[in-house]
Parts: sequence; structure tokens; C-alpha cells
Amino acid sequence: MLFYINLETCLNQSLPIDFAEEPQLITCYAAKLHLSKAQSIVNPNRKANPGYAPTFEEVTQFPGRVAEMARKPDLYDVVAPDKSWMNGLPRLVFVSDMGDAFSRESDVPFLKADVLPAIESIEGREHLWLWLTKRPKAMGRFAKEIGGFPSNVCAMTTLTCADNVNLRRVDHLRRIDAACRGLSIEPLRERIPASKLKLEGIDWVIVGGESGALRHVNPFDLEWAVELREHCQEHDVAFFMKQFGRAPHWRAQPIKLKNTHGGDWDEWPDEPNLKCREFPNYFHKYRE
Repeated sequence: MLFYINLETCLNQSLPIDFAEEPQLITCYAAKLHLSKAQSIVNPNRKANPGYAPTFEEVTQFPGRVAEMARKPDLYDVVAPDKSWMNGLPRLVFVSDMGDAFSRESDVPFLKADVLPAIESIEGREHLWLWLTKRPKAMGRFAKEIGGFPSNVCAMTTLTCADNVNLRRVDHLRRIDAACRGLSIEPLRERIPASKLKLEGIDWVIVGGESGALRHVNPFDLEWAVELREHCQEHDVAFFMKQFGRAPHWRAQPIKLKNTHGGDWDEWPDEPNLKCREFPNYFHKYRE
């Protein structure tokens, strides 16, 4: 696919930063993977691993990669005892989890010629494609150009707080011509009041705390997640609690977890009851 991340969106502190000395300041998991898997300014002789962009900030096209994924077998009849919430669903494929396909206009022809045909293929229609962007306005233009997204695409955008820039993304998302739309609220760095988050036209909300070195991540108050879960329930929107992150707090008290991402819900305390991993009804009915 396409790899692209603006480093300024992945750091808790302002540039410049010596990444060789302070690699833990990069909290975006895609950036971390590229530091260990891509080319290295520290080790100039190291080559990028297959499937990784040469450098984290370098937009790179990988023709045929989506088609390869489309040929993967479906997962309808696969039972996952450790992930019961996945049972009965088609294969879910995250598009642009390592970057943003809409970071530059010049890649649109590639998306139309290489990515879209694979998603629309007979094999590709066995799966649901979760297409995430921080540029939903650009995604909306693309959807309009192609006559709307195929029925197996869930258009998604990400937000981390309640400022105008983040909330405008939700407004742009709800205008996209897609059968299903979702929000990835991860990492949630501050409270998003329910009164500010309009869920009309939204089918799914994913919430998660921040991962990374403990001394650099933002605290994650579980009260924020409880408020969003109740907000989703009131509007019949599926809520998916992905992870607590590295620094979860409940009632102003830190919660210590062995899993550094806070993603093992067997560790989660009974209060608050956030063991909620729902998918939109559309996902369950898609096979029909």
C-alpha cells in the first residue's frame, strides 16, 4: 500500500529530537516499526525489510499488495477462542494502518488502478476493508470520483481530542458515500465530551489509550471511555474498546497492567466494565 506519516503528528514533544538517543519519544507504532524495519540513519548499510517504505516519511507504492491480501481465504467459519468477538465475521483488513493513502493527490491514479480493483474483485469482496485516513475530506473527493465506495469498505477517520481540527474530520466523514463509517479514537489524549461528538451517520467507534514508554505517554482516564461508550449506546453505535494503553487511570488512580499496550482485557478490572468489543450490525449482515 502507501506508507506516509508526518512525524510531527506522532510525537509528544516538538522537533528537533535526536531519535537515536530518544526513540521512545515516537509513540506511533508505525513509526517505531520503521525505525527497526526500514533503512536507518544510524546504520546506513541496513536495507529496508520487504513491505516497508525506505524511510518513515517517504511515500511508497507497493503494486499488487492489496490484490495479494484479497486472495487470502475468508474467515467466516473460523472460530477464535481467544477472540470470540471476531467469530462469524469476514476477514477485516485495515487499509492505511501504516500511513495515509490520501497524503498526496498524485497517488489517486494508483488507488484507482491498483487498490480499488483488488477490493472490488470477487476475492476482495469476501473481506471487509477498513480504510482509515486523517484526511476524510480528500477521501470524500476520491469516493465521489469513483461513484461511491464499494459495499465492502468501511470509511474511517481518526481523532484524538475535541479540538476543531479533529471534530471537523467527523463532519467530513459523515458526508462520504460509503455503506459504513467508523471513528478510530486512538490514542484518546483528552476527554471528548459527548455533547461535542455528533454520531449521526457514524456506525462504529474504536477507543484506545496511548502506548509507548511510560514516562512519555499521556494518562488515559477510563472515565473518558465510559462516557463515549454510553454515548454510543444511546445512539445505537457499535463501541469497541481496543486497549487501555500504557497509563490507564480510574478515579484518579493508576492501573498497573502487564500488557504494555493494555490490550489484554483479562487484566482489565471489573470496574469500570469496559469489556466491550462490538462491530457494526452491517459487518454481521454483510455476508447476506
